[in-house]
Amino acid sequence: MLCSMVQNSAQRVSNGSASSTDKILEGLVTSEWIVNILPSAALQEALTAGLKNVDCVKKYKTCSLNGK
Repeated sequence: MLCSMVQNSAQRVSNGSASSTDKILEGLVTSEWIVNILPSAALQEALTAGLKNVDCVKKYKTCSLNGK
C-alpha cells in the first residue's frame, strides 16, 4: 500500500499531472530526514521501493495492508 502510493505520486509528479497531495508526499519521501525518523525499517524499505519503481504488488504480495 505505502509502496504503491509513493510510486503513483512520484510518477504523477514526474509527468506533470500531480495533485497537491502528490507533490507533498513525493517531497516528504524524498527528504532524507523523513526516512531517518521512521520507526520501522519495513516502512523505510517500502518508501524506497516505491521511489525505485519496484513492482510493489509482487514485492509485497503477502502484506496485509495491500488492500486485497
